Amino acid sequence: MRLFVICLSFVSSLVLSRLASGAQLNLVDNATISISEVSTFCQGNIPYARFKLLINTADKGFPGLIYVGAHSPERTKAEFYHGSYWDVWEEGMFPPNLILRDGLNDTALAIPLDRLTDKQGWRLYVGYGVLTVESEQKVQQMLQAYQIARAKLPDRQIPMVDPDHYRRTLVQTNMIDNMKYRYVLDWNKSLINMCTARR
Repeated sequence: MRLFVICLSFVSSLVLSRLASGAQLNLVDNATISISEVSTFCQGNIPYARFKLLINTADKGFPGLIYVGAHSPERTKAEFYHGSYWDVWEEGMFPPNLILRDGLNDTALAIPLDRLTDKQGWRLYVGYGVLTVESEQKVQQMLQAYQIARAKLPDRQIPMVDPDHYRRTLVQTNMIDNMKYRYVLDWNKSLINMCTARR
């Protein structure tokens, strides 16, 4: 029984350690993914970045998350485009742009840059993580260990890790550890003024 409690404590510690990694993004430039068809356009006075994220062949069809984020030149500040709005990130989980439960495939993205038009020198990135078969097995093992521990110790409070939260941690780890993220473009003066100059 002690083994099950240790197992659950380990999972909890893993999640917390991954989420409390600090507010500095430690990105490297050895990307293992590709993008194509990068361009910018205006919608009204809002500049957009348009590009296609190419999913590696080995990752296609697996559930996963797509992330779109930007960081300051010093990499001490970051924001993520969370579906329909930019969200300031300080630490913990990256807010995903898309949740693809039915499987990852090449994806065309158009990202509004209005939130960041005053942030010259910021860099836009895109990335994705995969929920592998092995990762899902870890989730199921955690759930089984929890159920066994509860059955054997009904009067004891045993901490439970939300399985979807654990999945998100594993997917984010898959992206970071395998460098499945890539630089898209810089915020520069011409991009910042691109749409207002047309008016």
